[in-house]
Amino acid sequence: MQPKHPLVKAVKQTASPHLPKYLQEFALHQQDARNLWKTRLAASSPVHQAHATTQAAKRPAGNASPTSPHPAHMDASLVASTAADLSRMRNGNEALWTALERRALQLRPLFEPKEISVFLSALSRMRRFPPEVFKAFAPVATQKIVYFNSSHLCMLLSAYAKSRVEPGPEFLAAVRQQLLHRLALRELQSPVELAMLVNALVKLKLCEDRGLVERVAQHVRQRLSVEAFHIRELAVLASAFAAVNYSDLALFSHIADAAVETINEATPVELARLLQAFSSVSPSTALGGLEEEQERIAQSERRRKKLEALLEVCVACAREKIAFMSADELLLSANALGQAFSVTASPALRDDVAALLASMRSLAVASLAVFSLSQISSLLFSFSRWKQPFPPAELLRVVDRLGALTSSDAVSGARHGSSQISQTRLPAELASTQISILFFLNLLLQSSPSSTSGTAAASGAAATRAKTLQGVRRLMRTWTPNIFLSFAPSPLVNSSLATERQLGEGETRLRARTAAAGSAEEADCGGETPGRGPPAAVQDLLRLLEAFVGLRDPEEKEDELLFLRGFQEAVLRCHTAIDGLAASQFLFLLEALRLPEEDDFVLLMKEKNAKT
Repeated sequence: MQPKHPLVKAVKQTASPHLPKYLQEFALHQQDARNLWKTRLAASSPVHQAHATTQAAKRPAGNASPTSPHPAHMDASLVASTAADLSRMRNGNEALWTALERRALQLRPLFEPKEISVFLSALSRMRRFPPEVFKAFAPVATQKIVYFNSSHLCMLLSAYAKSRVEPGPEFLAAVRQQLLHRLALRELQSPVELAMLVNALVKLKLCEDRGLVERVAQHVRQRLSVEAFHIRELAVLASAFAAVNYSDLALFSHIADAAVETINEATPVELARLLQAFSSVSPSTALGGLEEEQERIAQSERRRKKLEALLEVCVACAREKIAFMSADELLLSANALGQAFSVTASPALRDDVAALLASMRSLAVASLAVFSLSQISSLLFSFSRWKQPFPPAELLRVVDRLGALTSSDAVSGARHGSSQISQTRLPAELASTQISILFFLNLLLQSSPSSTSGTAAASGAAATRAKTLQGVRRLMRTWTPNIFLSFAPSPLVNSSLATERQLGEGETRLRARTAAAGSAEEADCGGETPGRGPPAAVQDLLRLLEAFVGLRDPEEKEDELLFLRGFQEAVLRCHTAIDGLAASQFLFLLEALRLPEEDDFVLLMKEKNAKT
């Protein structure tokens, strides 16, 4: 047995209760070393390994390592590293992340630049964007921004760009100054850093400064000429510059030359982004600096042909990869290709993109069994937003899938003991998704009118469209009662008598009729966001009314009265958020229903419209 260290003997033999601090720390380190040696010795036995495996299988996946301290006892460095490890493994439960965020707020003045970037990037990787955390770290990052290296600065900007949290003018001004300084020093060199930077600048609206955009584009062109970029970074760069209408053919020509090398490794989403970006480049933009006009025109024409050739290659590569796309990739690609179709000037290329979209639509319809409700909404949005055809036969299969999803939800509710499945309050997100689906179905049906020719094919298409329309109406009758219940009541339902007297005639009568039905619920629809139009609840109501006007059966007066009764109750619950512009839109849609002038709902909208 080895003799004990003399310092350990001194610690144990001394009778003084007050030892020097260095002796106390040394004794603790020696004890930790002995405990670690015993633990490793025990862990090497097969029995211990089997027991550890069993315990690890029983341990929930969302918890941190049992050896790590509680977030309340962590320092800034450990908070950042723990968050990075959890985000890398897609781990951690809600309580753990909340504790980390709370501890980070307490220690935010002590965070170093690297730790700020790592922590905020971990939150963004987990799709967690607490506004109080991002707003609290913005002043700290502004003070220490000169100490961020290029990688950490790009990580910081990317995290704020994904969070959609306004960091403040001081933060943006400091970022702009630092970027100009570092671009002059040619500090930003990594392709990944440049892709993150340009994408973040677009989302943070720093690209409104055209001088900064020119400097960034010049730096990107210089890096493209000396370093190999992967198609992943090139797709991000091209789509970002196209988003700010930067149509320099010299830059996009460099991107096209670099994209040829790795285009076979591109995902369908990246190919769609390249298509959209290159299609939006104006062919009339020429590179300045050449002495003669003819040389500029010839150079511009060569670059334009190069971009068109790359677009054809992108279409061919995307056509090969359609059959292997997942549902999410299919939706993202369809949206990007629809945007590319809207800005493409070449007729031949438009035909190729339209054929590609048709193939994507057929594949999506064939795979509807794996699509969720929100994914179906995204699919319908892409084809209705970019005005792409959706045949009634395929639309009928979508309606059947929606009916099956609704039936499965009803059966699930019955198994859980719900006694009133048809009259249950939906979550706000689910109700908004159902409203969007009805709205998009109405647009797609309106864009494919029934044929008046007498051929057999036209008669079959008309019959299919009529069957699809009946299915959508049946779906709307099933969804609307629960949709109406999902709208939050106004806090003015139980307001004082003084507030009651301030309301107009139509609003007072309509409230008196439905106050009893909505007084049991408590929530708020939210006020109008400045510069962004009416709140989401009012927009959903407008969409729902427009969908009903387009899909209703004029012969079914009973269904119309039932819908209007529930719609009026939903409007009453959110009437305080309706402004004059929204009221005018309601009146425009109500004209198609031919309601009488003395109707309470019409009077309410007229009073709202008159207040502007």
